[in-house]
Amino acid sequence: MRLFLLSLIALTALFLPQSAVAEDEKAPAPAPAEASEEERARTKELVAELRAITSEIRGLEWKKEVPAELLTRTQVRARLTKQIKKELPPEELEKMTRIIHRMGLLPKDTDPLKLALDMITSMAGGFFDPEEDRLFLIAGQDPQTLKPVIVHELLHALEDQYIDLKAQQEKLKKDPDRMFAFKCLLEGSAEQCRLLYEAREPEAALAFAKGMQTNTEAQAGQRKTMATVPAFLMLDTLLHYRTGPDFVGKALAGDYKGKMDALYANGPTTQEQVLHPERWLTENKDLPRRVVWADKFTATLEDGWSELENMSQGELDLAILLDFYLGPDDGKLSTSDMAAGRYVTAEARTAAEGWDAGRITYFDRHGSHIGLVGAW
Repeated sequence: MRLFLLSLIALTALFLPQSAVAEDEKAPAPAPAEASEEERARTKELVAELRAITSEIRGLEWKKEVPAELLTRTQVRARLTKQIKKELPPEELEKMTRIIHRMGLLPKDTDPLKLALDMITSMAGGFFDPEEDRLFLIAGQDPQTLKPVIVHELLHALEDQYIDLKAQQEKLKKDPDRMFAFKCLLEGSAEQCRLLYEAREPEAALAFAKGMQTNTEAQAGQRKTMATVPAFLMLDTLLHYRTGPDFVGKALAGDYKGKMDALYANGPTTQEQVLHPERWLTENKDLPRRVVWADKFTATLEDGWSELENMSQGELDLAILLDFYLGPDDGKLSTSDMAAGRYVTAEARTAAEGWDAGRITYFDRHGSHIGLVGAW
């Protein structure tokens, strides 16, 4: 089971490359500083310059201008906390936390929301918020080194004007399998745009890479995150930036402008299809099955039981569960594993590759017991 509250955060962020983090470094993170007026002015000019380039690469015209702001990481955290509290009722958060603790995915004294916020605020390089229709970047960095990040986020802002990111994610928030596939398209498209920009501007790509290597604040945050956050929390977010670009690149076959809109209109709907492009990018697509319970399923339970949560399960979900309970690393990742493209044990990956459909439902009894029924 993944922490699906992350899917309710209606934003798209670019996470800093894990390969930039040296595990043995001990550099402390500097104290956050407000952006100066000069830094804000330079960033505004840069965003205006890159707005036209992003439009040209994607082949879409801007319908309106999207403003950009600079925030410290402390301000990012405060903003995300406020948004989650707005979108996630306390009873929903309490329900998710109970399930996570009951399944042993986190110790009972560990707050999953705090872990999720720690991860996002320490690793994000910038984000676009479709609700506010605004681009946010992290203050205290040379804007010239962030050109690829800005292009990535501007692409999200541009596509939002055509496909309404918040509305699309709202429709899928109870279907995490399909949500993962959709987010892979979002991040795959943004990374495709970023890579095409870097191919045109190699000096900007080099400056970005060097900037990430010398960003001690981001490095310190990522080291802490990798040491404390279990994989089931991280993979649902981080894999969009690995799996998405790979899938989108294969699907587009070099024609970003001509094929991206069609991919959104008729794209993959499951984790399996994104994780294994060869099963989807053929005439005979490997279409998923759907698992549904009988109409009177809940009525067959003993008195006092009620449905707590009901959601789809995908291949990645199953792989994470198997790895968490059976793997040797207590559900943790390392930067070396991530850099090598390893996210679960070979045994968990092999077992999950047989997936074709899945559903899991959690039941509650008087607020004191939790049961589950799953079918894969």
